[in-house]
Amino acid sequence: NFTTTITNHAIDFIQKQNTDEPWFFLMSYFHVHTPLFSQRKNRGRSRGGRFGDNVEELDDSVGAIMEELRRQGFDNNTLIFFTSDNGPYQEEGWENSGRTNI
Repeated sequence: NFTTTITNHAIDFIQKQNTDEPWFFLMSYFHVHTPLFSQRKNRGRSRGGRFGDNVEELDDSVGAIMEELRRQGFDNNTLIFFTSDNGPYQEEGWENSGRTNI
């Protein structure tokens, strides 16, 4: 799974960093754009359909990376920017977006 692969890459990168020198890492996800893909263990996990399952998988990945930052002692001196393109999920229709009460 792509999400697992890039999450493991990020964790490996963090583990190799020197605490005395600044470093930069950019993490770019495919989530939550189409096509919506999630690991089998995450399918049906959310009440938000495939979109919600996708968000849950993204959240798990971010959580694992944040935990590694804490484990390595970087949590108090690291800037984390979490951004989105803020685009609506409409490529496959609102009925597949997890929530339609917009």
